[in-house]
Amino acid sequence: MKEFYESFLKEWCNINGRPMLTLYFDVLTEAHGEHEPCYVTHEYGEKFRAIASERKHFAAQQLNNSVEEAFGAQRLLRLARDAPKDTLNLPEKFLRHAEDEIRHNGVFLALYDVVFPDIPISASLKSELEEASVRANYPLPVDRDLDLNELILEVVQINIGEFRNLVQLKLAKPMIEAHCLDDSSRSKASEIMDGLISDECSHVYYTGVLMERLCDQGHRDRVISLAKEATYLFDQEARQYMWPSDAPQVT
Repeated sequence: MKEFYESFLKEWCNINGRPMLTLYFDVLTEAHGEHEPCYVTHEYGEKFRAIASERKHFAAQQLNNSVEEAFGAQRLLRLARDAPKDTLNLPEKFLRHAEDEIRHNGVFLALYDVVFPDIPISASLKSELEEASVRANYPLPVDRDLDLNELILEVVQINIGEFRNLVQLKLAKPMIEAHCLDDSSRSKASEIMDGLISDECSHVYYTGVLMERLCDQGHRDRVISLAKEATYLFDQEARQYMWPSDAPQVT
């Protein structure tokens, strides 16, 4: 299983001259040992491709991705403000990540225009989607300082979530290319997807480095415990989306 996780970052590390995160992958493998998330399975990939083959549904998913990036930016901007200023250079790291998410809000809209020009969206909806990234910069609630437990929780949850997103992007790229209407749009879409995948790798990497440093500071058990919890939660979310009829019914 460790080799599977490593494979998702290996090319990015080689291109960017970064060392592989041995301790991080050991922690991730241990955390996933008790509960293998569905999004690393062959069945998940097959189901994803089946859903993504439905053109209008897949087009709508790209718009949803745009909105989710803006929401993610809001969370990261709060973390950049509230994280300890003297701990692991966190405010700068979270702010850089937030700026990526704000940019990705527009990138997914651009991807939609390239791949799905035959499925127009209303001017009002497009305006609302474009303004989502602006709303990410609205005034934030009152300042508060994150304690160490909250900080570890945020770092681990972001890492596991970004890893799941990286898997999704890797699965999505060939489907995006397949939906393009000509070679020109296919080339543009492929370039956009490569950029998104590279950014996602960088997000997994920097949070992986933070997890390693937290482990080195004596918090390994806490990091592993939270990684197990986050893996379970993201797994349940993925299952409910892919196989809604099998999801537990709330009464």
